[in-house]
Amino acid sequence: MFVNSCAVFAEEYTWDSVAMGGGGFVSAVIPSRTQQNLFYARTDVGGAYRWDHAQSRWVSLTDWVSEDQVGYLGVESIALDPQDSAKVYMLVGLSYFNNGKTAILRSNDYGKTFSIVDVSSQFKAHGNGIGRSSGEKLHVDPLNSNTLYTGTRWNGLFKSTDAGATWSRLSGLDVTTTPNENGVSFVLLDPTSGANGATQTIFAGISRYPTVGANFYQSKDAGQTFSAISGGPAGLMPVRAVQDKNGNLIIVYANGSGPHGHWAQPEPMDQGQVWKYNPSANTWSNISPAGFNHAFGGVSVDPNDANHIIVSSTNVWQFQYTGTGGSGFGDQIFSTTDG
Repeated sequence: MFVNSCAVFAEEYTWDSVAMGGGGFVSAVIPSRTQQNLFYARTDVGGAYRWDHAQSRWVSLTDWVSEDQVGYLGVESIALDPQDSAKVYMLVGLSYFNNGKTAILRSNDYGKTFSIVDVSSQFKAHGNGIGRSSGEKLHVDPLNSNTLYTGTRWNGLFKSTDAGATWSRLSGLDVTTTPNENGVSFVLLDPTSGANGATQTIFAGISRYPTVGANFYQSKDAGQTFSAISGGPAGLMPVRAVQDKNGNLIIVYANGSGPHGHWAQPEPMDQGQVWKYNPSANTWSNISPAGFNHAFGGVSVDPNDANHIIVSSTNVWQFQYTGTGGSGFGDQIFSTTDG
């Protein structure tokens, strides 16, 4: 008689998270101007992240959202307080989740915890909407940490004087929305224009062609009134802007709001330019990279060197590009050290 026997051995397993990848379009990376190696990234449907330099990894800041807050994973804009590097604000919301619930998220500890200010009754965000890589729409006054400004898609420009707890619309900017529904594409505050403890000069980019209406405005009284600034490029709309240490604005333009062509508007996103605007002289200069005329979507300037500028294209995707700097697939990044 034969007896079959089977030995059973216990196996030990080690459990860990599965790296999913591709969890949303990275709409923008926002650097701190006061703390080295501090960066935040926002995505269209995947929440926001902070760069942990010591661990060389991105830390999620929005894992806490519940089912009735899932729209908060659509991050429209991020603003850092120039006077306190621990403070970070986010404009969040998605039009197709939670009835378009929109909020300003406020943190005093680098995004480890947030307080929520529901602003849905005043304005709506759509972090996955057309123009989601434009910006930034949300800004903290560099001279007054209690004052914030935010551009919106459908409701114009708003201001808070109590660190984002309450908001009021600035009727001095007579723009509410645009045909592509991106509205105010960016807000920029000039820190050299201080008076009475607050920034006075505010710039606002509008996501529309100049044939539709003015697309670049300036306020010299902290947002009470605005006037249009002419002289920018024809046939293009402003996407993003930064200010160099000399007060000049570097603005990237495209024939659309991006990050891709519009399905219902004449915005193919295949043309663009880079311009420098000098507010004190009211002059414009085309500083576009030679031999490249695709749409631009990113811009950064060295805070210590106004001549060191980096810009990037958008909507090139998988297509082959051949130009002065060589050839390659996908979007191109250009750097200059002569302004």
